[in-house]
Amino acid sequence: MDSRRFNGKQRTALYLASDGRCALCGVELEQGWHADHEHPRVHGGPTDVMNGQALCPTCNLKKGKKIPMRERRPLRKWQQEALVIYDQHQEKAFLLEACPAAGKSRFIAEVVQREIKKEKANAILIVVPSAALRTQMALDFHEETGIQLDPKWNGSGVPLAHDGFMGAVVTYQWLSSNAQLARNKVAKQITLAVLDEVHHAQDEKSWGEALRVALEPATSILLTTGTPFTTNGNKIAFVHYDEQGLSIPDYAYNYGMALTDG
Repeated sequence: MDSRRFNGKQRTALYLASDGRCALCGVELEQGWHADHEHPRVHGGPTDVMNGQALCPTCNLKKGKKIPMRERRPLRKWQQEALVIYDQHQEKAFLLEACPAAGKSRFIAEVVQREIKKEKANAILIVVPSAALRTQMALDFHEETGIQLDPKWNGSGVPLAHDGFMGAVVTYQWLSSNAQLARNKVAKQITLAVLDEVHHAQDEKSWGEALRVALEPATSILLTTGTPFTTNGNKIAFVHYDEQGLSIPDYAYNYGMALTDG
């Protein structure tokens, strides 16, 4: 099975092939350089050194600056069903529960592209569980949609959409410490917020509280999780719970359904 990411040996080969420099701008590569698919994997490009290049993070994130609405992979049946429900949904927040490997990232990409096309969003804010995931989320999102998100954005002096980026990726921890700043930036643009693996927001009580403050001005909010979760004593903003404290998704795709679909 073709891997999504280049392995260690492949990365070494790409590094040596470019003589330790970015294949686009020529800058000397530093730790954290990116192994890029020249022909995007989402469009059939293989994870093979023949289709790879070593890039500095800046060049990889800036690649394709015009933000094209890319040709998209066919949607799975559950994704089509979830989109119908999403389009009919009347509330600002929508909780998607889909088991690992079901295709949550594809669903997120479809929602974002549709909202942009319908002019219901001109800025994107994605919140992830850890700092290590910021750059990876930005890369995966760019590969899936062609849209660039800034993984180093800190809100200081610049809006969410800036310098070729259509938004940013931050962590729940950052948001909890900068809720008022984020609130200001979210309110200044037509913002679609995506809360990735939102059950992590209950790890700290302040994280869940910060979401309400920061994202109240957002036009729409897409929450995703790979598993049902309970309040655990810390309720998460924008999530509905039943009498037993279990989260209530607006659309759920569980392991049983995935096995049935093969």
